[in-house]
Amino acid sequence: MQLLEYIEHCLLTLKERYEKQELNILTESDLAIRAYKLLSKEIEPMQLHGELRPFKHKTGQPVKDRRVIRELPNSTYECPKFDWRKHSPNAGACFDLSVIEYEDEYLKKAKSVQPRPYWRYPSYPFEAFKAIIEFKIRVNGNVPRILKDVEKIRAMCSEEKGKCIGYLLVLDRKANHTNLTKIRLAVSLAIDAGTRMRYFDQTRNIPD
Repeated sequence: MQLLEYIEHCLLTLKERYEKQELNILTESDLAIRAYKLLSKEIEPMQLHGELRPFKHKTGQPVKDRRVIRELPNSTYECPKFDWRKHSPNAGACFDLSVIEYEDEYLKKAKSVQPRPYWRYPSYPFEAFKAIIEFKIRVNGNVPRILKDVEKIRAMCSEEKGKCIGYLLVLDRKANHTNLTKIRLAVSLAIDAGTRMRYFDQTRNIPD
C-alpha cells in the first residue's frame, strides 16, 4: 500500500472505530496518539513526528530570510488567515502529526537554522514534508479554531513546489449541522483553490 493510501486507511479506521463507539477519546492528543500507533506500523519512527513546524530557507541565504507559517496581522478570530512570513523557525505554526523524508540534506538544513545537540528538531524544511495531519474532537463553539487548521493546511499544501498533502480529521457526535457545513465549505473552497487536502468527519469525506 502506498504511503498516502496508508495514511487515509488509518484515519478511516479511527473514524470507523469512533462511529462504533470503540474509541474513548477525551482530547485531541488521545486521537493523535492512536493515529501515531496505527501509522507507525508501516512508517519508520524517524519519519513520523508530532508537533513539527515547517520552515523555508534557501541554502546560502541569510538566516533572517527563513520563513514560517504564521497568522496574518489582518486576521480576526472569526476569519483566521495564515501564510508564510519571515520569522524564527520555532515561532511558526506546527501540525499535530507530520510525515517527513528523513534524509541528510534535510537534517543539515534543519541544523543550519536551529543548532541542537540531538536529533529531534522542532522545525524541519518545508520540502521534506510528505503529509500533515490535524485532529479536532469538538466542533460546537470551536469552529474558528478548526478554520485556523484549514488555513494552516492551505498555506502548507497549496505551494506549487510542495509535495505535501494535508489531512483534517474531525470527530464529534454532538456537532450541529450548521457548524459542520461551515467547516466543509472552508475545506471545499481550499481544495478548489488548489490545496492538496483530504477531510473526514463522522458523516462525510471531502473529496468524496
